[in-house]
Amino acid sequence: MRSNNDIFGSDSRFNFINLFINKDSNCNPGLNNSLSGSQIVFRKYNLFRYLFGPCVPGYESEFIVLPCLSNPRWIIRSDKLNVENLGFFVKPTSKISRLIWFFSLLFNKFGFFGFLYRSRLYTKKINFEEYLSRVFPDLNLAISAIYTGARSDEAKFIVQLNSDLNKRFFCKIGFTEKAKHEIIRELEILNRISNQFDVVVTPELINYNIFYYGDAVLFVMADTILENNTLSIELTKLDEKAFSEISFFGGVSSLVFLDFILELFENNSIPVSKSILEKYNSVNVHICYCHGDYIPWNRLPYGDKLILLDWERYAQYPVFYDHINFIIHVGALIKKIPEKDCLELILSQVSRLVSVLRKNGVFMNEAEINTSIISSLFCIYKNYIDNKNYKEDILPAYVMRVSSFLY
Repeated sequence: MRSNNDIFGSDSRFNFINLFINKDSNCNPGLNNSLSGSQIVFRKYNLFRYLFGPCVPGYESEFIVLPCLSNPRWIIRSDKLNVENLGFFVKPTSKISRLIWFFSLLFNKFGFFGFLYRSRLYTKKINFEEYLSRVFPDLNLAISAIYTGARSDEAKFIVQLNSDLNKRFFCKIGFTEKAKHEIIRELEILNRISNQFDVVVTPELINYNIFYYGDAVLFVMADTILENNTLSIELTKLDEKAFSEISFFGGVSSLVFLDFILELFENNSIPVSKSILEKYNSVNVHICYCHGDYIPWNRLPYGDKLILLDWERYAQYPVFYDHINFIIHVGALIKKIPEKDCLELILSQVSRLVSVLRKNGVFMNEAEINTSIISSLFCIYKNYIDNKNYKEDILPAYVMRVSSFLY
């Protein structure tokens, strides 16, 4: 057995343990405190417990950390039925991770899921479940799995909750100042845009209140049509319809390219060549409201609907921002295609979006299309530089190389 601090190190993704298990609910983001009633252990596999262990509050609980402690993305309650009912929650994107997860689910059918992952979080009590039972007494919620994401100063977690009503719920929770700001902002946005779209489906909230758990803030969503969705890495006609709904919800405006770039980088070091600034300095950039985090794992096709999650970055961006952001993520992180090929995909998608804009009375000349593409790329670059996301630090360099082919 290893000590908690030896395993956690400085990885903020494990700070949730203080939040969920600490004997008082006043969360301390640091890991210097003792963690009441919890251990990270390498346990022998217990088939009987795995097959028949109930997923209800108050019982001794064992969670599996996967894929491993050095890269903890999901913490899953060790229970055969629970693993079967994770739904969309665990949706790996790379070919290797999808293959591993396929075999994991296959092993689970025979009760051997736990053999694949030796890292365990074992706890005698989860105070967060007791807190939820007081806030939502009719639901009897229990933690099924926790998605920690990548290491980041945002430090937000998504918790899948099972109920004895045979329903699933999801809780988004954060305890750093930045994470709390993002969560409160997302709830305000969902209040504003809920039920405003036809094709686009936003999360269904249990209520529109922010809840406080110690120093943390959270809100809870119901799982309605997420049961059988599929994760897709290809843009379709559905995305064009979503683009039309979102972009015209707040209207399309414009800003001079040079002013946009100066405002984006706040007069700091600008990674835009002087020739580009001179060529397009007086050309307009078309701007509209965008989802802001339009990437495969936040976009879930469901029949003729498109479920979009994580709305905290909903704001005004260059008109092509969402779709270019999607293609960049697929190209750099999933398909890993050359930058020039990625640009070809971007240009092909942009031509379709230009047609959508034209049908809605927005006309762009070639120079305005180019400035909107360039501005979108630099917005993506700036967002990742600002967020300092350690796992995806290949994206800024990838974006810059894609943009270089436009010059």
